[in-house]
Amino acid sequence: MRRGSPQLALILFHHNMEVDICAFGLRHIHAAVRRAGLPVRSLYVGFDPESDAGLEEFRLRTLPELVETLARLAPDVVGFSVFSCYVPIIRRAINAIRKRLPGTIVIAGGPDPTLSPEGMLNDVDYLFRGECEGAVPIFLGRLANGDPLDDCP
Repeated sequence: MRRGSPQLALILFHHNMEVDICAFGLRHIHAAVRRAGLPVRSLYVGFDPESDAGLEEFRLRTLPELVETLARLAPDVVGFSVFSCYVPIIRRAINAIRKRLPGTIVIAGGPDPTLSPEGMLNDVDYLFRGECEGAVPIFLGRLANGDPLDDCP
């Protein structure tokens, strides 16, 4: 991690205009991190996870473009908003990110980790449950200061 404030990139996978409905949590966290004076970027990645063509597009174009965008942004922390239908895709993205950006911390939250945390627990470094607009800025502040992370809210 670079000196100073850790940079956060938040990622939401969505299908069509679904982003208007499902991005409330991610938008709240983005705003809370920004209010805390920490750098944050949100990336909304659209594709169809329910069709073979959509999955092929994700594998061949969408995922490589996402990883290259993250490489340019060079975040210290990458966070995923996780909905159940995207868990396999998010796992694939996490693996690609870990290969290309090996020191990056990966976090996840959202409906799926809140309801069944064991589903993503082994894939990420830290898992957030429930409403986390207060917890994520605290986590990033502790990370920046080298403080313990094990008792974050």
